Amino acid sequence: MTPSLLPDGDARPGEDPPRPLPCPRCPGTLLGALDVPPAPRIDACPSCRGIWCTRARLPALLGVAEDHPGLAWYGLTPTRTERACPACATATLDQLSPGEGVTLARCTTCRGVWLEGGALPRLKEALAALAPATLRPRPRTVPPPPPPAGSGDAADDDAEDGDAESGERFAYDVPLVNASALPIALGASLLVGATGLRFLVETFVNMTFHELGHAAVAWFSGRYAVPLPFITFAVTEEQSVVVALALAAFLGAGLVLGLRERRRYLVSLAGGGLLLQASLTLLLPQALVERWITFAGCAGEFVFGALLVVSFYYRLPDRMRWDFWRYVALAVGAAALSCAFLRWHQIAANLALLPLGSALGGAEDPEGDMNKLLGWGWSGRQIARTYLGLGYACLTVIAAHYGVFLARARMLALKKARTTVVAARGTAHGAAERSTG
Repeated sequence: MTPSLLPDGDARPGEDPPRPLPCPRCPGTLLGALDVPPAPRIDACPSCRGIWCTRARLPALLGVAEDHPGLAWYGLTPTRTERACPACATATLDQLSPGEGVTLARCTTCRGVWLEGGALPRLKEALAALAPATLRPRPRTVPPPPPPAGSGDAADDDAEDGDAESGERFAYDVPLVNASALPIALGASLLVGATGLRFLVETFVNMTFHELGHAAVAWFSGRYAVPLPFITFAVTEEQSVVVALALAAFLGAGLVLGLRERRRYLVSLAGGGLLLQASLTLLLPQALVERWITFAGCAGEFVFGALLVVSFYYRLPDRMRWDFWRYVALAVGAAALSCAFLRWHQIAANLALLPLGSALGGAEDPEGDMNKLLGWGWSGRQIARTYLGLGYACLTVIAAHYGVFLARARMLALKKARTTVVAARGTAHGAAERSTG
């Protein structure tokens, strides 16, 4: 028997949510019962004509078998939307495009499907128009046999199978996680910064971000640079067309991908990167670019640390596994940011701690970053205040993201509460009508 192409989601096929359900598109409108023979009852909006169907009823609604290859589109990686699932309330609907002119959405939790008005006949036509030989169903892997008792791998296998369709082991829409992860990470990183572990973080994490800061500005200005753990090697004075075109192509691809998948953060990053590249490559004089490259070393410890912290709240593009590694990125970014803050606060209080020289050349190396800044007329206090100001700017960006996601979690919780109240009233009203009838 051919296995079903519909993935095993979190919802159980035999269970339905309490009705009536709210329309995810029309605020304040409830879905009504609709019979589409030979399919079981589904829910439809009287205003926008949209249709809500559970995962188990989808094949019957489309008039195909559950193992029909045309349902392979169900396994596509979707585009994130802001609409709430009518059955789950707290979960969101992800948009899919299985065919030209067909717009539908799928719940991230119960895997139910929302079809926009008029999408059902077009989807049926698209399935009927596809020749069986051209359909390529998504391959399904046969799960390995369960490990012996006590092996410790059963939980990992269950986690992998449970989210095999979405490619995620850890959900993005858990309010408690989004609310507590950032404060815990920053608090733990401050404790690390107050212990002897700070030396390890500064040596292996901050130093890496430091050299990446030098190299990043060199790349954005069209110059070759090779960042190594303790030195940025081969920074050329001449601009390279190859470097400029390669970076522009990379940022352009990110911009196109962000527009295609409707990821605003990716569009913002790629678009801002292109503007920065144009400024450093075409507008700034060579002498000023050299100063930016020097300044960007310690600045990279703040900027890259903050970038990793903020990235915790965002999904990466299609087919990139980020659900687990975002926790690692959060821990690394928070540690780098906290250690950089502690270090420059100490320097601002005692300018004798200003790090003169370089990691390889020693304190007497005149090519050190601080030595160059002092040679260009900066004072030690000006250097410390500038880096601390950059750090506070990064903290402001992090706080703004944290506030936005807290507000979004609160809105989802309120929407869930309203949905529960409406469903309870509808159930009570239906029971009253049946008793009087």
